[in-house]
Amino acid sequence: MSRSAVINNFYTLHNDWRNMGIGLSMDWAPFQIDANMGWTAAMQEMLLYSEPGLMRLLPALPDRWIRGRVHGMLACGSIEVDVDWNRKGGTLSVRLMSAAIDQPVTMELPQGCSILETPAPSVDRDVDSSAPVTPDGRRLQVLLKAGEPLVKTMSFV
Repeated sequence: MSRSAVINNFYTLHNDWRNMGIGLSMDWAPFQIDANMGWTAAMQEMLLYSEPGLMRLLPALPDRWIRGRVHGMLACGSIEVDVDWNRKGGTLSVRLMSAAIDQPVTMELPQGCSILETPAPSVDRDVDSSAPVTPDGRRLQVLLKAGEPLVKTMSFV
């Protein structure tokens, strides 16, 4: 157990960098919280992957998650993202809002999705026809105006 850095209560410890006297003979030890925080980040990336200028919606949605919603996720570029999905009902609704600046964003839709409608407030910011589009038409470029929400409704085919 000493070579694997596992204490007798199965918590891990790597070194005593704070000089707290942590050793393998102790019944208690601080535990690594990286995995706990990493789990929430992994869950978010299952629902939203982002990098500057690109957002992938529901890239790894588990089959068992038939319906759900997640609100207040923060994507690259200070973009607030809300996603509601219902596979049985065949709908996916996405709300995007750029906090501080106007910016173009390419959204990559989940497999089997297509655009249904764009509510009236965002008609001015419809799809940019010059946006890069994948062969299956899953990418869509939109222009986000600072402080103005953009809502897209999609359909699962």
